[in-house]
Amino acid sequence: MNYKALIIAILLGGIGIVAASVAVGIAVRDDEVEQNAYEAGLRFDATMKRQAQLGWRVELPRNIRTGSVVIPVDVLDRNGVAVRNATVNIELSRRGGHETQTYPCSTIGNGRYAADVNLKTPGYWDANVRVARQGDALHFNETIYVQ
Repeated sequence: MNYKALIIAILLGGIGIVAASVAVGIAVRDDEVEQNAYEAGLRFDATMKRQAQLGWRVELPRNIRTGSVVIPVDVLDRNGVAVRNATVNIELSRRGGHETQTYPCSTIGNGRYAADVNLKTPGYWDANVRVARQGDALHFNETIYVQ
């Protein structure tokens, strides 16, 4: 048996595997990288602190159908009382997709809000809800399943 040829074949095979791994890693890498990760972390911490101080939370339906629908958005304080006179926007993006749709919410009474949306593709959607009132603004991330 020619051991030199066997060793060379094993080394070439290993180098080929490493080269293929690098090529695949470059081809499927995630391009979405935070430019200033430290500052983004500080902003996130400040947002979480302010959210805890205000005690706001949002409630969205978990399941909706495709097509043109109305998504109700309830904005509540820590006591479960509706937050009135707020400006509410909802940004929807389908998981795995690059398209983002932003919709303003209108007041439907009693501190409730709603957005008329058009969702053509079923699946899981990320909903980023921005609530602003009297100088305070918070973002809430929720998940909606579109049937």
